[in-house]
Amino acid sequence: TNMQKYYRSGLKKKVIYNHINTDSEPLSKKRFEEISKNGGKNFHSLSEELKNLTYTDASRTQNTIYLKLDYKQASPTVVNVRKSMWQHPGKAEAISIREAARLQSFRDNYRFVGSKDKQYQQIGNAVPPLLARAVAESMLIQMGVKPKNLVIDEFRNT
Repeated sequence: TNMQKYYRSGLKKKVIYNHINTDSEPLSKKRFEEISKNGGKNFHSLSEELKNLTYTDASRTQNTIYLKLDYKQASPTVVNVRKSMWQHPGKAEAISIREAARLQSFRDNYRFVGSKDKQYQQIGNAVPPLLARAVAESMLIQMGVKPKNLVIDEFRNT
């Protein structure tokens, strides 16, 4: 797809960096499995037993905690998905660093460094590159400067 071409452009080797999945704790794995089995969407889809093991007031938990992504829906705003424990749409596990980076529109040749927690944090704190580029292009146009390449051109059928 055009999106895959965008993500893979600039790769010198056929290596996708940072496609590292966190080794979730047993309780997190149980929660992922229950959400997957019952068709749930997030922490609030869990049984009371699995909610109350670590949360004093589970009703105050945000909807982004243990969020199960959906291939057919746009992703919500990316936060530190390691802390929020975002779940892969097709597996009972957390999404990888690279999957989170793709949600933010980072190309596959962009390498994150530091511990896994630091890499997830970098992604969650980032302005999505495609958004930054679109804003910069708009600013150039407003100043009377024509950008060499528009972000939309990346996604036109070729």
